[in-house]
Amino acid sequence: MGRLGTTILCVCYGIALLGLIFLIDKHEDLVSSIALFIMAGWGIWWVIKKIAHSEDKREAVKLLFFIVAGIVALVLLVIVLHFSLVIGFLFVWVFEYLLFKIDSKQD
Repeated sequence: MGRLGTTILCVCYGIALLGLIFLIDKHEDLVSSIALFIMAGWGIWWVIKKIAHSEDKREAVKLLFFIVAGIVALVLLVIVLHFSLVIGFLFVWVFEYLLFKIDSKQD
């Protein structure tokens, strides 16, 4: 997957994470939540594929760490601490940028 595909996937994954937050909070309608859940599944599949095909296992562990840390921090920001979704979205944007940087180092 090239850089453009990786960037598009990271953006979709970030949107999907926000959609899962809406699904948890029940603020969004069910159809949108299901669509975003499918996009999150696509993102998770991409991550598993990257980890499975990574020759440098340290980079794969870093990628997994950023994903888990990003999900936990986003849930804490939006749900537990009641931050606005704008702050949550900015965090996801930074998180996805870090994912892109890690991916571009592997190319």
